[in-house]
Amino acid sequence: MDQSKSAAGAAALLLACVFAVSSAFADAPDGVVRIEDIKFQDLNLATTAGVDALYKRIHAAALRVDLDEVQ
Repeated sequence: MDQSKSAAGAAALLLACVFAVSSAFADAPDGVVRIEDIKFQDLNLATTAGVDALYKRIHAAALRVDLDEVQ
C-alpha cells in the first residue's frame, strides 16, 4: 500500500473518531465529559497493521467510556 494512502486513511480514521466521540460528549446527560487517553506512539500509521491497531484501541476506549456512562 502506498505510504501516502496509508497516512490519508489514518487521518480519515482519526477524524471519524473525533466526530463520533464529540457527538457522544454532546449526549452526556449529566454534563460530565469522560476522557480516555489513547496512546499510539508505538504504532506505525503508515502501515495497515498500525492503522488497524489504532482503530481497535479507539474502539475499546469508546466502549470503556460508554460503559462508565451507564454505571
